[in-house]
Amino acid sequence: MKYRRRTALAAALCMIVCTSLSASAATYDMDGDRNITVFDLVLKKREMMENPDSYALYDMLMIDSHILGLQNIPLYEPDETTTAPAPQWIIEPKHTVHTGQATYYTIGSSVGYYDLNTFARNNGLYTCAFNKKDFTLPIPAGAYLRVTNQKNGSSVDVYVVDASGQSKGSLDLDKSAFQQISALSAGRLNISWEIIPYPTDAPMLYSLRSSQLQILQHKYPIYSLEKRNADGSFSAVTRNVYGIFTGLKAGQYTFRITDIYGNIVVDTVTLVSGQSVAGNYNFPE
Repeated sequence: MKYRRRTALAAALCMIVCTSLSASAATYDMDGDRNITVFDLVLKKREMMENPDSYALYDMLMIDSHILGLQNIPLYEPDETTTAPAPQWIIEPKHTVHTGQATYYTIGSSVGYYDLNTFARNNGLYTCAFNKKDFTLPIPAGAYLRVTNQKNGSSVDVYVVDASGQSKGSLDLDKSAFQQISALSAGRLNISWEIIPYPTDAPMLYSLRSSQLQILQHKYPIYSLEKRNADGSFSAVTRNVYGIFTGLKAGQYTFRITDIYGNIVVDTVTLVSGQSVAGNYNFPE
């Protein structure tokens, strides 16, 4: 099987950390500011999704991989005898329905992604742990799901606070959530679920603990976070597998936040260590 190097895309991704644009990389400078950032790549992906072909699908996979920090994936394109791999589905159509099974667990006081469990408890939310097969972690952190018992049609809305070893499509619900759709004696249920907007009209919250930032109360799962630099460009903020953005300190920032559907919010906020600070915006529904 033969592959050819995707020089244009490789150059474009390289330009995220370079200072000038080559002719090939310029095709990825979607906003024309001579800097290629996550914002440009999301816009480019939107354009490719309108007229997908095998090469466009492969480019979308590479864009996803780079934004998520998997920069060691080689940038190759298939020749005419090769089928391109499908893109990751972290930007999936809204209302996509998934199926699997549900079990239950007894919720603890401090488990889960950073302090999402505390946020859920303070806001009276049912919770769940998400399987590690459907999403590239930590994308589901803070997602809001509608879970339906396929046998009786009853449903419950749950907040994703942790990850579990469940199989693809499956969820581990907290005991109270499970009881909303079935008796505990069932033990395991066939379910369907979909991402729904978190029910709030309030802006996102920014919780800084030392140099670690957790964004809360977002309507949809966060895809990426960037901070504005002194020259007006944006650079990606590192995110670990627990959903925490690292390397930040108290002070004022202008952030560009992208959700899994490509919605983008630019928000200026002053972070205070040990506090949750309200921003100004949230993602649109």
